[in-house]
Order: sequence, then structure tokens, then C-alpha cells
Amino acid sequence: MALTEPGHYYWYMNIVETTGAPFNFGASVATDLDAFEFNDTVATSTLLSDKQHAITGNMDSASDIDYFQFTAVRGQDVLLKLEDAQLDEWIIEFYNNGWMQVATNTDLTIGNLQPNQNINIRVRANPSLPVNSLHDYDLTIGTKVTSVSNHSVSGESNVNRVTYAAFNAVKATYATTQAYHNLTWGVTLQDSTGHPVEGAKAKLKVDQDVSDNDNIINYTNYEKISNSAGRVSGSINLGNCSGSYTFQHTEYSLGYKNIYDTDLIYGVWRLEIPNTGNLDLGVGGDNVPYVVLGHLCDQDLVSSNPS
Repeated sequence: MALTEPGHYYWYMNIVETTGAPFNFGASVATDLDAFEFNDTVATSTLLSDKQHAITGNMDSASDIDYFQFTAVRGQDVLLKLEDAQLDEWIIEFYNNGWMQVATNTDLTIGNLQPNQNINIRVRANPSLPVNSLHDYDLTIGTKVTSVSNHSVSGESNVNRVTYAAFNAVKATYATTQAYHNLTWGVTLQDSTGHPVEGAKAKLKVDQDVSDNDNIINYTNYEKISNSAGRVSGSINLGNCSGSYTFQHTEYSLGYKNIYDTDLIYGVWRLEIPNTGNLDLGVGGDNVPYVVLGHLCDQDLVSSNPS
């Protein structure tokens, strides 16, 4: 049996002896191959570029092994994680004076590396279980995110914000973030040397209305992948709303004192960076779990007088 690249093949047959009777021959074709069928040795490892990679693969036989090599070009920390939905179907190992098995569904940080140090990893089927080529593994490997900067979540630039004094006047929770219809968000991801990380995930979690569900938070996840500058950015359409709370607030503009009534609903958001182990990155955590969002539904000018 031979595993070969896709293409056209020709067989040459040298007949040694025959009775003249017809005979048949054929070839079997595997249809469940992934993109990593030809990296079954260290020498043929799939070489991974300087970023964070999300890889999906499978095994077509018990002898199939997927080898990968990642180079820590700056000596940066390297992340390694194998997600195994089937539990124990896959074995992941990295080379450190011998192949060392790594726990699945767990972030492993490989640190204290030298610049341009190679990390060799392999994924193989558990020999104690039958191989099912329809089952995939998900491998995250490459530069680890260890810090973030320039994070922001904001509404439109022209938002006429409800003031802190207006919330305080009725002893209501202050809405730190306020928006009419759209939220714009972004964050920059960096590695242990301060270099931007490409290919990593950031996730903005938003519940745009906690007032109608007894303050039970049901987040919607908005996930993006960082570009070559380590930047993740996106926008969210909040749509229209009907306000549950009304606040009267004052705005000064062009020599006028303007008084507005603003209807809003309360929401919340938090920013998470997956696959960072026990690093508390992003916005929102155990002590302060979220930032309060005010979705401004309607705004009416009550009066406008020279100030």
C-alpha cells in the first residue's frame, strides 16, 4: 500500500505467465484525507509561519501521524493546545529530549526559548481506540498572546451621552459605554516580546438588553482573528430599541444649554482573549465581570436656552 499525492498515475505490468483468462485489478482511494497526510515524519513536518495557527486534521489509519514544526523567531512564548471533542481519541506530543505527551483540552505554554528555536510537535491516534477518519482534531499552535493594548469599545462619535449626574440623580447604574445603533470595538494582541501576534482570536461578548430578562446575562459572542499588525477590530449593529428607562440630562453646545430626555435599555459587554491560560487579559474578569452598556433608544430635546 502506498500513500501518494493526488494526480494521474500509470501502472506498468510485466506479464510473466498467463492462461489467457481475463483478470481484474484496481486501487482503493481514501476520501477522508486532510491537508496533512504527507507529513508523517519529522523530516516532512509541516512548517508553520510566525503567527498563531488554528489547524483541523484527522487520522486515516493507526499509522498516520501529523508532524508540525514551529520556529520561535524572537524566542517568544509558544502556545500548544489540542482540542479533542471525543476525549482521548488523539495524543499530542512535543519534542524535548524525547517525545513528551501533553494533556488534551489544556493550554500549554512553552517558554524560556532562544531566538529561532524550533519546536517539533506531533499528533497521532490513540492506539487503544479504533481510528475514525470522520473525527477531527483541532490544534492551536504558535505564538502565544501574553498582553493586549489599545482596546476600545464605543458607540458612534456623535453620541449625545447621558451624563453621570443624570444617572446619579436617580441612583441608577452609570452606563460607561453608550451607543445609538452601532458598537465599534478593537484590541491589539502582543507576544512575550511585545511583538504583534497574527492569527490569534479576540472575542467581544455582548448582551444588549439585560433589563427584560431579570438581569440574567445571555451573551452573544463576536469573534475576530488578528491581522499581521496584531489588530482585531469589528462593529456590531445593535439595531433599534424601545427604552425601559428615561433620563433627563444637560448638554452645552454653541453657547446654549440643552436639556434632553433620553430613553435607553441597559446592556453589558466584556472582551476576552482565548487560549491564554491563566493570564487575565481583555476587559472583564472575576472581580469586575463586565462593562455596562447604555443602548440609547430615543432622544428628545426638552428645552434649549442661552447659557
